[in-house]
Amino acid sequence: MITGEGMEENLISIQAFSALRKSACALRYEVYGKISAGDLTVRQFAVLEALHRTDPATVSELAGEIALSAATVGRLVAGLEKRNLVVRKRDEEERNVVALTTAGGELINTLFPAHRQLVEKVMGRLTEAEQANLSRLCRRFMGRDSGA
Repeated sequence: MITGEGMEENLISIQAFSALRKSACALRYEVYGKISAGDLTVRQFAVLEALHRTDPATVSELAGEIALSAATVGRLVAGLEKRNLVVRKRDEEERNVVALTTAGGELINTLFPAHRQLVEKVMGRLTEAEQANLSRLCRRFMGRDSGA
């Protein structure tokens, strides 16, 4: 047990944060440990998954969607581009966007159903009300919910 000055008043915060961190690590391993069939990293999969929902998207939009910096997403996109899974182009509004290629679309369409089933299985440990509450609490951590 950790002891020291000021630890008692912060113990619940430390315990809650530790539980959150451990849960996130365990869930990440449990869910994303299965994507090796596509020879993708977790972050590469996240980019393809985001494009699966919002294709096409700007690098900034992708960064916001997967909670990474635009610079990091730019590097991920470059790697996916080399594998012919995404392409950068200009849209009708003259914005630079990233889109899935045919190969990228086929890969995410192959991997996503099993991923979705696994997520549903893992999240099925919670009731729908608990899942909604968890989503609300996570949005508060990300500054997207006022807590009301």
